[in-house]
Amino acid sequence: MKPGNSRSRATKSRKPKQAIAPDGLPQLSIGHPQNPQELELNSASSAIPDMADSLDVNSSLPVLPRVAQVPPTAQQIKVTAQYLKTRSPLLDLVTVQLTQRLVTIYQQRVSNSTSGSSATETNLPYFEVIANDSVPATIRTNLEGETLLSRVKSLVETIFEQRHLWEEAAKEIWSNLVVWALEDLKRVDSGESAPESPEVLQQKLSDYLFGQNSISVQSKIHRLEEFYSQTLVNQIQSDLDLPNYPLVALAQLLGLHSGEIEKPSPPTEVRLSQVDAIAAIPTGLPIVSSISAQLQTDLWKPDASGIAHFRYASRTNQSNFLEHYITSPGDIEALPWEAAEQIINKFGFNTVKLQFIFAAHAMRQGKPWESTFTLKASDIVAELGWDRNHSSTLPTKRNEVASIAYALSCLLVKAVWIEGRGNKKLDASTPVGRMWEVLIDVHGQFDLTTGKIEQPNEVYITVRPGLWTAHFLNQAGSKAKEALYQFGYLALNILKLDPYHDELTLRLAIHLTLDVRIRARDRNPYEYKVRSLLEAVLTESAVREARQSSEKSRSLFDRWNHALKLLLNLGWHPEDYSPESSGQPDTTPMFYVKPFPEWLNPDQKRRKPKGWIELWLEQKLVIKPPNPIPQRMEALTQSKQPRQKQLGGNSATEKLTGSEVKTARKARKWTQAKLAGTIDVDQSLIAKIESSKRPITPELETALRRVLEL
Repeated sequence: MKPGNSRSRATKSRKPKQAIAPDGLPQLSIGHPQNPQELELNSASSAIPDMADSLDVNSSLPVLPRVAQVPPTAQQIKVTAQYLKTRSPLLDLVTVQLTQRLVTIYQQRVSNSTSGSSATETNLPYFEVIANDSVPATIRTNLEGETLLSRVKSLVETIFEQRHLWEEAAKEIWSNLVVWALEDLKRVDSGESAPESPEVLQQKLSDYLFGQNSISVQSKIHRLEEFYSQTLVNQIQSDLDLPNYPLVALAQLLGLHSGEIEKPSPPTEVRLSQVDAIAAIPTGLPIVSSISAQLQTDLWKPDASGIAHFRYASRTNQSNFLEHYITSPGDIEALPWEAAEQIINKFGFNTVKLQFIFAAHAMRQGKPWESTFTLKASDIVAELGWDRNHSSTLPTKRNEVASIAYALSCLLVKAVWIEGRGNKKLDASTPVGRMWEVLIDVHGQFDLTTGKIEQPNEVYITVRPGLWTAHFLNQAGSKAKEALYQFGYLALNILKLDPYHDELTLRLAIHLTLDVRIRARDRNPYEYKVRSLLEAVLTESAVREARQSSEKSRSLFDRWNHALKLLLNLGWHPEDYSPESSGQPDTTPMFYVKPFPEWLNPDQKRRKPKGWIELWLEQKLVIKPPNPIPQRMEALTQSKQPRQKQLGGNSATEKLTGSEVKTARKARKWTQAKLAGTIDVDQSLIAKIESSKRPITPELETALRRVLEL
């Protein structure tokens, strides 16, 4: 860039301006080199003849030959940058100006935060707030100047090195210096009738800039340093976003706080895996559709108005559907495709896993749409199994958790859903709202060059489930036939599956987890066809290509067998199977319904018949989730069946007592929480029953006898 009013007389030398220090700060004594040759550019004398070729001369200089538009050479930049670091006052000029702005901004921010005060405050470090009823609050600083300048100078030096500002300044100052020289030479030689050769011009530039009689170069350099220092301060202020720079970080930068800014840690939820290996989760349509939206990002499309949306429609009633949109924090307006695409690209298995964790904690809330809970990122790292991966640091993993939590906070949902008919019709429709309200609170040391905490000691994520839970996770509303209460169970070990190595296994586990609740009342709730499972978890094209290509069919078959084996290791099992009875825990069991052809067994190297893939796709198999999920689902569905009236009015057995429940529970080595989760009641109720403080209702007795086998 060219400085304003860049022309000056070559015969006069300007005394550089003295920098104006902020109020209360000492003046800086800034020295300047006494001789132009002290610029240490003579060491690049071999590069000087090429100097004119490195710049573009203004087209209004007809006497001078036009030169190529090539930036300064690497040697010229290197030598100039070294001069700026060691001999130039540029760093001090930037430090003084930036310090003045920092103090001013801090004073303004503190004044705003104390507006309305009617007494002198004494709790602000190094500041005195003077206020009364008649005049606005004012701030008087008591900062120690030399210490403050030293602190800010250290920050400026770091920013210069990190952002390569020395080199940028060298380019600007060197280029403007040569352009200035060319303009002066043009005035001196304006009387000549013929243009000079490039060689003559290059020699004149060399003599002008580095000759013994050159007396104007020093003043021009000083002017360029003063001008460019203002440009650098503006750039640093813009990069740091100083008006919005965190106040605690600003105080730390000014030396008002040292070290880490301590913030109180909020109370957090207990880690799921510390309670049980199985967690209840909502499985209503918003959960199902949002998981589809996160795993099938190719189905997101812009609508007629350009808004990004994902549509999930009922297969049996096209008038029922859910739609998802993308929004930004602090807003509820759906974003257009260009802006939404950045968030959509963050969706994937990690956001699905985190949503499962959010959903499991939401199940524990009495009224989730009114409740909040706080999770630690470190606990989430452990739940996801990331603590076993040592390729990145724990602070980096915490930041990644915060990033995927942010993506979930941008996901909106809208439901148009009516179940039943006539008097039994239930409207579960919901307006557009967030799936999850998320607040991310980062604790740790501020990086003063960015105003952020780059290496957090902890990240606290406070979550409030969206309003959709009032329609799809409302136990009281379900009993009143005004809302739905749909849930199933999650085996927490699937959260640790690595999608990069076990993608098909993870897709199957997610689908089977959500499908258990839907199929719970079927005659054969755990029976599937290979085709239906593959079409549910893979794209239509992937299955079609496998049917058409022998190579891809073999690859899919091998991936499928690997997935079944891994599911077994995670506790999924076929009908009537236990590791003790199989005697071969490392051998893939036969999930297929008998009888089945021997070539389906991956442990048997049997030749496959012609057309085998079609036979395989139609094969039935049984995949039951890890225990005790089947028992819990059975107890849940049977407890909702209408009770038959007993003849004679008396029970065939004596009434169950609390002590019997406690004895049977301990015999199974179950905790009260595990028993409560099995029959879908609160742990406090089990405790009261066992201590005979609460009677056992007939419905509850039926459920307890069934799960405890009494």
